[in-house]
Amino acid sequence: MANHPLKALGIVAGAAIGVASAAYGAQKIVVNSISKTDVDFEFFASEQFYITTRDNARIVVYRDGPRNSGLPTLIFLHGYALCSPIWAHQFDLLRDKYDLVSIDIRGHGASSIGDSDFSLEVLADDLYDVIAQLEIDKYILVGHSTGGVVSMAFMEKYKHEADKKVAGLCLVSTLAHPPYHHIESFSEALTKFSLTGKAFHFVADIPLIGFPLARFALGKKASNAVCEFIRRCVISTDRNVCAELLKVLANFDFRRTLEVVISPAAVIVGTSDPVTPVKDARVVAKALGIQEVIIEDVGHCPMLESVDEFNQAFLDFLDKATPS
Repeated sequence: MANHPLKALGIVAGAAIGVASAAYGAQKIVVNSISKTDVDFEFFASEQFYITTRDNARIVVYRDGPRNSGLPTLIFLHGYALCSPIWAHQFDLLRDKYDLVSIDIRGHGASSIGDSDFSLEVLADDLYDVIAQLEIDKYILVGHSTGGVVSMAFMEKYKHEADKKVAGLCLVSTLAHPPYHHIESFSEALTKFSLTGKAFHFVADIPLIGFPLARFALGKKASNAVCEFIRRCVISTDRNVCAELLKVLANFDFRRTLEVVISPAAVIVGTSDPVTPVKDARVVAKALGIQEVIIEDVGHCPMLESVDEFNQAFLDFLDKATPS
């Protein structure tokens, strides 16, 4: 497929975005620290292209690694108001061994919205359309936060497909049901969820407030550059998209879906995550019949905050999902 130039949608204001050396032929995103002087990490993918979904959304896909390794493709899905570069370190770790695919979910990163209203069913359709058009036969789903919820929605809606082709499921900082599930009134839960999200999006646009707020969502191991990157991701995502997605995320329950998952699975969570507390991650792990992996002093984005610890937990999972 064609290798389109990277389309910058203000994901990282002031970041250097371009094409890497001809020898590598990769897209490159350089994320600067809050001082805009030190480079914290780079995201490389040898291919970037768009998949057109059934409702005319254009979903940006990044791909790297060998296609003929005999191992399952790893499909990465980011969380709410984020984008594919959150998986930069995992691409660096695994590109020599695995076929890697990362998707910007609709309305995030460089992906468009499409003609349909937001729903978990539509997001599941997007994942199906990407898998079908790329003709991926066996794959491991790696979902962070909302990306984990989309993975579960896919496995529920396309159960026949998932039972045959999903070789593993890794859920990072992911809930099986919304944080306000204990509130009996759905309208009250929706109001609380939406107001919280709108307030976060609004204040994130003010660096002196948004940066500490991003720091609150992360743990003490997160660098300033990671906090600033998360803040800029949030403000670069359209507020209407964020509001619609929050409505979707106010009402779901995939515990029964997880209870029948037969593939190897992992649940990874940080002790300092205010969005997905350890107690809620344990609900996910219990439904899967496994023990959660807990990383100390890490918040909602462990793959960025404590790279070595997260990568080791992820490699341990891959050893179980893809035994030699």
